Amino acid sequence: MSLKRVLLCGVLAGVLTPFFVSADDSEKAARKAAKEAKEASIAKAFAVTRMIDARIDQAMRRADIQPAPQATDEEIIRRLSLDLNGVIPPPELVAAFVKYKNKEKRIQLIEKLIESRRFDLHFANVFSDGWLGRRVRRSAGYRTWMAKELQARKPLTDIVKATIQEQGPANYFARRWGRDPTNMAAQSTRVFMGLQIQCAQCHDHPFTAWKQEQFHHFAAYFSKDDQPYAYKLKDAEYDKTFPPKFLFEKEAGELTVEKKEIGLREKIAVLMTEKENPYFARMSVNRVWKAMFGRGLVDPVEDLEGSEGYHPMLLSFLAEDFVANGYSIRHLIRAIVHSRAYQRSSRRTKGLDPAVEAEKYKDSEDEEKREEANIKAQQEVWLFARASLRPLTPRQIAASLLRATGQDPDALGDWVRKPEKKMKPTKGKDAKAKKKPGMDGLKTFLTKESQLLRQFDRLYGDEETNGNPDAFDGTVPQTLMMFNGKFVNEYVKAKRGSMMSRILAANRSPKKIVKALFLAVLSRYPTKSELKTFSKHLKGGGSNVATCEDIMWALFNSSDFIMNH
Repeated sequence: MSLKRVLLCGVLAGVLTPFFVSADDSEKAARKAAKEAKEASIAKAFAVTRMIDARIDQAMRRADIQPAPQATDEEIIRRLSLDLNGVIPPPELVAAFVKYKNKEKRIQLIEKLIESRRFDLHFANVFSDGWLGRRVRRSAGYRTWMAKELQARKPLTDIVKATIQEQGPANYFARRWGRDPTNMAAQSTRVFMGLQIQCAQCHDHPFTAWKQEQFHHFAAYFSKDDQPYAYKLKDAEYDKTFPPKFLFEKEAGELTVEKKEIGLREKIAVLMTEKENPYFARMSVNRVWKAMFGRGLVDPVEDLEGSEGYHPMLLSFLAEDFVANGYSIRHLIRAIVHSRAYQRSSRRTKGLDPAVEAEKYKDSEDEEKREEANIKAQQEVWLFARASLRPLTPRQIAASLLRATGQDPDALGDWVRKPEKKMKPTKGKDAKAKKKPGMDGLKTFLTKESQLLRQFDRLYGDEETNGNPDAFDGTVPQTLMMFNGKFVNEYVKAKRGSMMSRILAANRSPKKIVKALFLAVLSRYPTKSELKTFSKHLKGGGSNVATCEDIMWALFNSSDFIMNH
């Protein structure tokens, strides 16, 4: 049997069949209990999913907006893999998924992605990027710690409490923001509660009700060693001492800390994450929603006071459900990705296209018609009537380049169930290495990923200048790196062990080669016109290696690869 068939059978058996047969009664009982628990989790998430779709569908009907059709299997597997694991799917998985005839295959795929190791690492990066900014060196320890906490199914409240209290590797947040009480107060409220109170440090906030004294009462929680906190107010002659006082003490009397003897930092960690504080849950849900859709229910994502958004009731409902389910990131994401709203296509196949209409009337002298077209186009975006096109993050690009070129040694590790091998006892200094086969390849991969990520981080715009650390745009240097950079040009070559060499070894006809290249890079099969156009350039089949390398290079530099759609 060919390698391709073996992989395909393995993917079908390991990915799309959720439970395996065993003769052992205890294993059967354990599997049955796990199955029932999983089904209960999915059913609970589906109840939330129905509410998401009900709210969004209702808003679209009121605005007379027609939704886009549901995404194809090729579109959804790529989107899910990028959004849940931070990398494009292996080509073998795409081929198996498209062919698999099962109504519940999307449910099974989502569960596999949510339970994978890459899920925890990806969302550790999502939260770290939001809390620290993308271009932060020496934060690997913090990200690794958070991934382990997510893998252990820790609620988000525990992760944030450890971060505020600077426990172990979680102290990187304080190191990042300098440990100054005023800066810690401003940054913690911004990233954990979506409140922009930093202006109140020097004067009463000009656009909200926050007062300067409120800010410094809050900053007192971050004073060093619980020492008295003093600050000289505007136009004051002397420093004033501020006792710690939470922001919502008057409005939310239920916010209390029972253990009076605990330190200030532990107190503020509890107060900021308590269920009676509505801002923490709303901010957390809003950040996760943005990670899934490209924009928050309120946007900018860290300014919950600036706008209530188009779906205020939905945000409130999801925040309450998030609290009720123990601040579980997996539960929230499971509910979101099963929704029709998330699984819509980015393409409109029929009916009126508001974006096209807005473009048509943008220079029209009919001001009323022009404004109406612009409003419709904006409503379609904000009502999530179709999937948004969004650029891949630097991490997604780095990981996807490595996977598409065959540099990821664990590409199928989470998908194919490999038979266990009995290993002979070893002695001496080589024993450890022999018990962990493939570690050298994994270390090499991680080194390459780290180097590539540093390059892309430097080439993307600096997030500190745009006022929104979750936002990012491609730059001209980044585009030039994809065109002329050493990595892309080096790894599209048919070197031993590369994706190109594997494709050429397994396929001889031009059409099969083109299909394999599209699956590897774009996670889809080529259209009829694409297949015809590219195939005609491969007159010599697999022997025309240079042309094959040029095709892969072109696919890497297409908008299809660089965008999540």
